[in-house]
Amino acid sequence: MTTQTLATNPGEFDRLEILVDMGLGFITLAAAASFLPALLIVAVGEISRIRSVLYYVLGGGVALALMPVLSRLGGAESAGTMPARVWTVMATAGFAGGLVYWLVAGRNA
Repeated sequence: MTTQTLATNPGEFDRLEILVDMGLGFITLAAAASFLPALLIVAVGEISRIRSVLYYVLGGGVALALMPVLSRLGGAESAGTMPARVWTVMATAGFAGGLVYWLVAGRNA
């Protein structure tokens, strides 16, 4: 048996590079997809001059809780098969994001 290292097998570097590129692409897509619904909530709140903390907290929670549903629209799996933990984590992150936005900018709308 011969032992090949990464230095003598350039195909290993190619596969690693492809995996890194795919991971970065996924992160970029996920960030953009979660940013758009939140941006809509912020735009409506700013234009309407809504100052309620409840609006921003609930809006942020709903915007991110809908992300698993929106990500599955074109897929073969239905959104109903998502574990409850995914919904909980997404909604909690949205609630926290809404609260932080209100603390930074929303209360002065």
